[in-house]
Parts: sequence; C-alpha cells; structure tokens
Amino acid sequence: MVNNIRRSTVVFEHDFVAGLEGLLVFKLMLGSISNIDDNEYHCNKTQVRKVISGVVGAASSVTSIQVANLLRLFRIPQVSFFSTSPELSNKQRFEYFTRTIPSDHYQVKAMVDIIRLLKWSYISILYEESNYGIKAFEELEDLLAEYNICIAVKEKLVKDSGVADESAYDNIVSKLLTKPRARGN
Repeated sequence: MVNNIRRSTVVFEHDFVAGLEGLLVFKLMLGSISNIDDNEYHCNKTQVRKVISGVVGAASSVTSIQVANLLRLFRIPQVSFFSTSPELSNKQRFEYFTRTIPSDHYQVKAMVDIIRLLKWSYISILYEESNYGIKAFEELEDLLAEYNICIAVKEKLVKDSGVADESAYDNIVSKLLTKPRARGN
C-alpha cells in the first residue's frame, strides 16, 4: 500500500499461457466491466472487486493486438515489453497501447539504409511466415519500391520447422540461384 492506495498484481508466466492471454484478460475484466468509471464495485458487504487499471504484456505482437482490441473497448491501457509490430503504432486503432521497445519499422528502415549504402538495386528476400516476418516484409517491400530497389526473389520460410522438410529449403535455394545477379552492383 502506497499513500493509502492499494494495488494488486496478477502475473501469468508467458510460456504457461501462450495463446491464452486474451481469454485470461477477458476473465479478469469480467469483474470490472460494470464499474469502469467507479473505484469499487460492491458485490455484497464483505466482497469488493477492484477496477483493472492496466495490463502489462503480451510479448508477441499477435497476442498484443488481440488483447489491445479487447482492452480498448473498456479504455484500459496496455504496456508491452516485446511487441514490435508496426501495426501497433496506429494510435487511432490502438490508442490505449504503448510499448517499451521500438517498432520493427526502424529495423526495416535500417535494412534499407544498408542496402542503399551498399548501392544494391536488385535483391532477394527471405522472411519468416509469422506476423513479425510478414509485416516486416510488407513494409520492406514498400520502402524498397520508394528507392527503386527491385526484388528478384521473395520467399516465405515456414515458421514451424517440423512442417517444412529438407526439400522445401532446397527449393528455396534453387529459386535464389536462378537470380545470381541479385546482390548489388
């Protein structure tokens, strides 16, 4: 208790609740929905439910997007320590979301800066089949077009290595080898 203000915290270990964060946040909110603008909700004379002040997490951008969409309905702020998707920078859609780590936008911009510094104009791109990989690729593709940098080959790597066999990777290498000039001037 600080200055007569009592705070409590509920912590979920990330690996334990992978994929369940949105459901858990929703269940926690059930006691707060009817009393968003009040300090307390009195169920009876002995039980008091507190309003949720905010949520810290989730780690993945996909989960943070789901949780943020739910929390915004109730004007509950969310702080993420590891969600980097540029999509979360849209303050009209995610006005109650903030993060403690930069957006992937800056990583993509740095990639393009390096490509330009090396004076490459024809490149190949491999990216991961995930929200992280797909969103970064889309942003990279747009930024490359602004600088008239052409993409020779673009290949998506299956995220779950158990799904892709060795021949899938051999196929990607074969496609890359068909464009040997895709590496700069």
